[in-house]
Amino acid sequence: MGDIETISREDNLANLAKYERKLLGLDAERQALGKIVEGLKALVGLSDEPERSPVPEHQLNIPTTYFKRMTVVQGAEEYLRMANKAQTASGIARALLAGGYKTGSTKTLFTNSIRTTLKRTPQTFVNIDGEWHLIEWRNDEVAPTVETESLFSKLSN
Repeated sequence: MGDIETISREDNLANLAKYERKLLGLDAERQALGKIVEGLKALVGLSDEPERSPVPEHQLNIPTTYFKRMTVVQGAEEYLRMANKAQTASGIARALLAGGYKTGSTKTLFTNSIRTTLKRTPQTFVNIDGEWHLIEWRNDEVAPTVETESLFSKLSN
């Protein structure tokens, strides 16, 4: 039979401590990588957060060709004015499609495209807690609600 190596209690505890430090280091790396991934998703307009319920398009009576000849920026701006309430990218996508906007993308890709486009138009749109607002609402051009006031106060802080 082969020799069986015996490990002292102290050696065993030292090995466990090494493994614990290694695991803590790996966990810290995993958390850092998770933050990098979330940052990259935000940069390209992807999100894991659930979409909030927007004002249903059918409640706004959007004509089926209303957004047909508009750009995403024009359509999103017009839809937010119609709704007079902040909306998610998914809600904006549904409204534009309901209003005749043509895209070759799937609904998910179209939603991501809208999110990216709105992020690239900070002079017109701002995202607060996953919902898109018109910058002009901050300047009281549209009568703000109590909800809108509290959301825009986050921008000032």
